[in-house]
Amino acid sequence: MQKYLLILVVYLLELNVAIAQDTSAKEKDNSKPTNVYSQVDNFLEFTRYKTYNTFGYNPKLSYTPNEDNALNIEMPLLYSTKTGKFGLSDIRLRYFYIPYRDYSKTFGAFGVSVDMFVPTGKFEDGLGSSSWRFSPGFTFGLILNQSQTISAFPVISYIYTTEPTASSIPEELREVDHGLNAQVITSFVLSEDAFILVTPIYDLKDIQDEKEDDFMIEIESVFDIAKDKYQIGAFYRGAFISESHTFRIFFTVFL
Repeated sequence: MQKYLLILVVYLLELNVAIAQDTSAKEKDNSKPTNVYSQVDNFLEFTRYKTYNTFGYNPKLSYTPNEDNALNIEMPLLYSTKTGKFGLSDIRLRYFYIPYRDYSKTFGAFGVSVDMFVPTGKFEDGLGSSSWRFSPGFTFGLILNQSQTISAFPVISYIYTTEPTASSIPEELREVDHGLNAQVITSFVLSEDAFILVTPIYDLKDIQDEKEDDFMIEIESVFDIAKDKYQIGAFYRGAFISESHTFRIFFTVFL
C-alpha cells in the first residue's frame, strides 16, 4: 500500500512541474472564492487533537472546464501518532456552479455547491471516519467597498452523514446525522500580490443534538510569487469546542 502511495506522491509532484508553464492569459484573482481556476494546491498539514496528532501531504486538484464550473478533489496522505499508521485518509470531492458574478455591484456573486467526503481512510488506523458525508449548499458574494478590496461570502450548507461502519465504534454512536453549517468567508486584499481570508464557522453536526455543535475560525494568507503561475501561503483552522487545530503551509500551481 505504501509503495502505491509513494508512486501517487511522485506523480503529483511531477504533475506540478509539467503544468507550471500552461497558464491562462486572463489575470487570476482567487481572493474572491467565487472565482474558480484549474490549479494544484500542495498542502503540508499538521493537526493537533486532544490525544493525538496527524500530519502529512494533502494535495488538492481543481479542474474548471469554464469559469462557471469547478470540480475539486483532495487526497490526504497522513500519519497518525495515535496508531503509528500512514495512509490515505478520507477523500474529499467538491463541485461548484457559479452562474452569476458582477463585482461592480454590492451583490457580487451567487453559486451552489456539493461537498462529499468518501470514507477511504481506515478508522482503526486513525485515518478515517468510516462515514459518507454529503453537503449541498449555496453561497453569495457581498462587495463591501468601492475598490473591491473587502468582500464577504456567506455559505449555508445542509450536512447528511451516514451511519459509521467501523466495528470498533460503540452501538450508541452509530447513527445518521442531519446537520447544518454556516460560515462567512471574508476577504481582505492587501496588495496586488497578497490577501487574507478570515472565516468564522458555526457547525451543527446533528440538528437534534446541540452537544455536538462546534465553532471554528479559519485564517488563510496567500502571496503571489509569480503572477498567475505560483502562490504560497499559510492556513490555520481552530475548532474551539472539539479542541482541534490544523496548520498548513502550501504551494499553488495554476494550470
